[in-house]
Amino acid sequence: MILALSCVFLLALGYCLGGRLGRGAVGGMYSMRFPIVSLLYTPAGQHYETAVLLNSDDELKRISGYYSILDGGVFDAAYLKERYLKEDSFLAKKTILWVLARAGASDVLSSLYESASGDEKALILRALDEIKSKEKSE
Repeated sequence: MILALSCVFLLALGYCLGGRLGRGAVGGMYSMRFPIVSLLYTPAGQHYETAVLLNSDDELKRISGYYSILDGGVFDAAYLKERYLKEDSFLAKKTILWVLARAGASDVLSSLYESASGDEKALILRALDEIKSKEKSE
């Protein structure tokens, strides 16, 4: 009886830890914090394509990568905040704000407000309004 309970416990523990580590590894592959993961894990085509798009020199490909983050289900608000601060393109910044708004990351949007320019502040306020109206309708 004790052996059976220990086996069930170990299986449940392994399942939970494996799921958490797997999600973190895929998210780390996007932000290139853990590039070795791509050697250990065979990503689906969309995951690999998103990583390539996000690290492209072409502005339009990076913008496609930001949309793909939201579509792929792996969302990292801290990574998007970092990319927002590094981006020079207004269109790319606008896209990042849109993705953050769709994901409901109001804390990140609020922290970006102080360092934003006038036009960017207006976009951030609009994104925060979208989040509030979405929360009210739910």
